[in-house]
Amino acid sequence: MLQAEKLLKSPISSREMIASMQDVFREVENDSLDFEIHDIQSTIHKTMGTIEERRLKKGRLIGIPSGLEGLDLITFGFQDRRLYYVGARPSQGKTALLLNFIDNCNVPCGVISAESGEQELSIRLLSKGALIDSQRLVVGLLKDSEDAKLTESASKLYDKSIYIYDEPNPSIDTVINIARQMKSRHDIKILFVDYLQCLSSSF
Repeated sequence: MLQAEKLLKSPISSREMIASMQDVFREVENDSLDFEIHDIQSTIHKTMGTIEERRLKKGRLIGIPSGLEGLDLITFGFQDRRLYYVGARPSQGKTALLLNFIDNCNVPCGVISAESGEQELSIRLLSKGALIDSQRLVVGLLKDSEDAKLTESASKLYDKSIYIYDEPNPSIDTVINIARQMKSRHDIKILFVDYLQCLSSSF
């Protein structure tokens, strides 16, 4: 039985939601990877190879960059098999921070947006890249001199592997299924969810 099916109908506290999402991502990971029993000899052999590979990088990031130097110094980039949370009060810039992560992502990434629509997210990404106020993009108030900046920003985004699912308030089961689809179809390396408290129980 999926852990998601164990959720209470309502209400769901922040702590319960985080615990449930940990179980969800564990399930997705377990479904997408082949696990087996490893002997210490083969494990040490692989580990020594990883250490040598990272030594050759001479301090460069070993994970996916966040775009924030201070954060990357702490995390060494977003690491495989890790679950990261960003918490703050409403309207404190959580989505803006998420967009920064997405914009600096150098691998295929998935985005499950339970609050903002795909075009709203893309407008904010285009705004960030072109350094044009997003509200002016929303209403189309552009200067002729800004056309080139907007086109360049769109071109850079177009070349990225970003996959967005924007159903409002999706259920936990939906998030599981979409995460699996993104992994199997597009081989995403990281998944961003905005945001956990917008997800709904599966019952």
